[in-house]
Amino acid sequence: MTLRYLSVHFVLLLCTASLLAHESAELPPKLTIEEAQRYLQENNLSVIAAKFGVDANRAARLAATYTPNPTLTVGAEQIKTDRRLRNYAADTSTASNPTYTFRIDQLIETAGKKRLRTEVADMQWLASDAQVLDTLRQQILQLKQYFYSALLARENLRTAKETLESISRTEQLMSNQSKRGNIPEADLIKFQANKIQYERDVSTSQLNYDQAVRDMINILGVKPVESGPVNLELVGELTAPDVDFSLDELRARSANRPDVLVAKRTLNAAEKSVELACAQRVGDVTVGGEYQRIGGDNTVGLVVSVPLPLYNNHKANISQAESLRNTAFAQFRQAKQQAATDVDKAFQSFIANKRIAKLYATETLSKSKESLEIVQKSYDLKSASLLDLLDAQRTYKQTLQAAHQSRYDLLLSLAQLESAAGPEKTKETAP
Repeated sequence: MTLRYLSVHFVLLLCTASLLAHESAELPPKLTIEEAQRYLQENNLSVIAAKFGVDANRAARLAATYTPNPTLTVGAEQIKTDRRLRNYAADTSTASNPTYTFRIDQLIETAGKKRLRTEVADMQWLASDAQVLDTLRQQILQLKQYFYSALLARENLRTAKETLESISRTEQLMSNQSKRGNIPEADLIKFQANKIQYERDVSTSQLNYDQAVRDMINILGVKPVESGPVNLELVGELTAPDVDFSLDELRARSANRPDVLVAKRTLNAAEKSVELACAQRVGDVTVGGEYQRIGGDNTVGLVVSVPLPLYNNHKANISQAESLRNTAFAQFRQAKQQAATDVDKAFQSFIANKRIAKLYATETLSKSKESLEIVQKSYDLKSASLLDLLDAQRTYKQTLQAAHQSRYDLLLSLAQLESAAGPEKTKETAP
């Protein structure tokens, strides 16, 4: 094995060992979104698989730089079997003198085939490198969705527990008033029957939190959680930072999004493949040098061979390469158009969700709470019915959940906008 061959296999073995090591990674008791992204970069199996693709293309690039091996020919001809061994090298009076040949042939590639082949491999290597970044971009967006979903479930769980505690206190007050005869017992029974939905909200929110956390742990690629409650505390609030974006700047960023770079580099590789296919029309030259011993004479010779393009002029290969180039060009245009469309849609969603979240924070939530307090006081003064109280409590609970949902929608639309635009600077890897 050559040194290069061993180095490539050593890199692959390191990656394999790293993959096996990641299977035993564990999360800390508390986790922030920044720490989760770090775990994802190191342990996510989709990202690791994409990195193996880079290793494979790096090895293919190395193979593309190789020079064809020379050919050694050793021959013995015109040996008469009826002669003694000691006379094999002697001149004879016949034409069949023993001939011994030692010959080395070297293929010399013409028309820059090696350079073009290397450039194709370079572009494919860079495309696979960008594919890692694109896989990371998509997985981070999915991670944020799971993380924010868990935060939403946690907020809904907290609200459901607080609401249930308030309902329980109201139930106790109504029970005392019913015993004194201040309210009908039927009102207490109706109120208690309505309490089940608040207990259901607690169980549903807890289940949503556990499932979102399990989805997040799965995408991180760390040690799976065993059956039972998830003992992981997420650190963070369901609050989006106050940021402003320029649509033109986001569109400009999307032109260098990783998936666009993948399509662009694939197109570059396809263009070089067309040049390589055209270069194949120029035949390679084989140069050989030989030493021959004919009878008792020592001779040397030089041989040059060139293929004659009588039957294969490589038109089919060129046509195929051009078709693949045209396909890559269409895919590149589609990738750019899709990136710009994703930015436009995500930007509109972000602006709309930002406006809705602001309405809940400044107006709707406070008015709903104020309305509940008024109805509670009115019910205590017997100027409002039990149905009015139950309706006010239900409205306030729904408003709280809608406010949490609006904050979640704003956070998620912000993550989608950042993912649609791509990173501000894409890492370039030089071959």
